[in-house]
Amino acid sequence: MQNIDVYALFGRGAWTEKSNFVRPTSLSGRERFTFIEGGRTGKAFSDEAEDVQSIALLDDFSQMLKGLEYPESNSGFLLSLSRSLGEVVEKTKYIGLRENYAKMMEQYELPKHELGKSLVRISVFLFLTNISWSIGYEVVEPKET
Repeated sequence: MQNIDVYALFGRGAWTEKSNFVRPTSLSGRERFTFIEGGRTGKAFSDEAEDVQSIALLDDFSQMLKGLEYPESNSGFLLSLSRSLGEVVEKTKYIGLRENYAKMMEQYELPKHELGKSLVRISVFLFLTNISWSIGYEVVEPKET
């Protein structure tokens, strides 16, 4: 087995294709999950090992992005994201998420400005789902003249 430098993969943008993502529900009741090659089947363990198929994460994201309209500004993006997350909460089968989201939103004194409201909605959703939000950037070296 080849020892791979994780930081080198991340720097080349190859982290996702060398990883193995599975649906959490497929690991329910299991103590461990392991894999040898990214994008392939892994093994879930408890008493007996069981094959667990990985998710084609990049393909799934590509499908999700098809047909989406991209806002022209950061504000437009945040407003659109807030609306989308609100739809996710409304349509979710997880009643606890829907109820807790509503309770938390009642606790906040929402700003009057729509962008401020959107930021609160996004923050509550991220908190309840335990999702981290990071902003990527690319360093552009100045050209020598």
